[in-house]
Amino acid sequence: MAITATQNDGVSLNANKISYDLVETDVEIITSGRRSIPAHSGILASVSPVLTNIIEKPRKIHGGSSKKVIKILGVPCDAVSVFVRFLYSPSVTENEMEKYGIHLLALSHVYMVTQLKQRCTKGVGERVTAENVVDILQLARLCDAPDLCLKCMRFIHYKFKTVEQTEGWKFLQEHDPFLELDILQFIDDAESVSFGSISCRGRKEEGDTDENRILCKKRVDGKGCVRCKRMIQLLRLHSSICDQSESCRVPLCRQYKNRGEKDKKMVEDTKWKVLVRRVASAKAMSSLSQSKKKKSEVLFKEEAEDFIRIRNKLM
Repeated sequence: MAITATQNDGVSLNANKISYDLVETDVEIITSGRRSIPAHSGILASVSPVLTNIIEKPRKIHGGSSKKVIKILGVPCDAVSVFVRFLYSPSVTENEMEKYGIHLLALSHVYMVTQLKQRCTKGVGERVTAENVVDILQLARLCDAPDLCLKCMRFIHYKFKTVEQTEGWKFLQEHDPFLELDILQFIDDAESVSFGSISCRGRKEEGDTDENRILCKKRVDGKGCVRCKRMIQLLRLHSSICDQSESCRVPLCRQYKNRGEKDKKMVEDTKWKVLVRRVASAKAMSSLSQSKKKKSEVLFKEEAEDFIRIRNKLM
C-alpha cells in the first residue's frame, strides 16, 4: 500500500516512488496551515525518540478520529512535509534544501533526527552568504551545531567588511552584543594565530595583562581556561563599578560598560547584581572609612594645636 499525503499536501510521502506494505496510518500530523499529513506511528517512533515519547502519551481524539494527533507548528507546511517524508525515506533534494534547509535543521534538532541534522548542517553550511551568515550562526548555536557555528565564524572572519554592512549584523549589535563580542574575539584569536602571537598556553606568567587573549583556544572543548575566565569576570566587574569609563585605561572597560547598559540580561542576572552590589558597597565603606579617618586626623590635629596654644599662654 503506497503511503501518500492528503490531497492538499504539496509534497507526497512517496515522492521517491517507494511503496510500504504497512497497515493504515494511525497518526495525523497537523501543520501551521492546518494541513493534515497522515503517518505511521511505527515509522515515526523508529527514527525520532522525541516523537516516540509523544506517541506513547495518552491518545487525544481529533474530530472523532481515533488517530493520534501531533502538531508541528512554526515552520512552513511544505517543510513539515519534507521532514515527514525524510522519516520514511532519508533523502532531501537540493531544491528542498535550498528552500527549507534552516527549517529542517530546526526540526531535526527538536525531534532529534540525527541523520537529517547532519545532512542539514552540511547543506545549510554550503549556502552561507554575507546576508544570511548571522542568522545561520544564531540558529546553529540554538541547534547545537558546532561545525556549522565554526563555518559561520570563519566566513565572518574572511568577509567581515562585507558582513558588518548587512542588516543582520546591525540587528546583532542592537540585540545580542555578547555574540558580537564572541565573534570579534574569534577574529582576534584567528588573527593572533596567523601572526604568531602568544596564545593562552604559551603566554608569560608575569606582566601579561594586555598581551593575554581574552578568550583562549581551550574554549573549543567547552571547558575553557580558568585564568582567562577570571580575567573576563574581573574586567566585567570593573566596568560595572567604574565611574570613569571614558578615561579609564583598564582594557575593555568602556566596551563592557556600553554593552552592559544595552543588555538586559546583565541586569537580570541576580548573582551578578549581588556581586556588583557587594563590591560597590565595599568600595563605599572603604571611602567612608577613609573619610572618617581623615576627619579624625583633622580633629586630633586641631585639638593638639589648641593644647599647645593653651600651654604657651600658661607659660
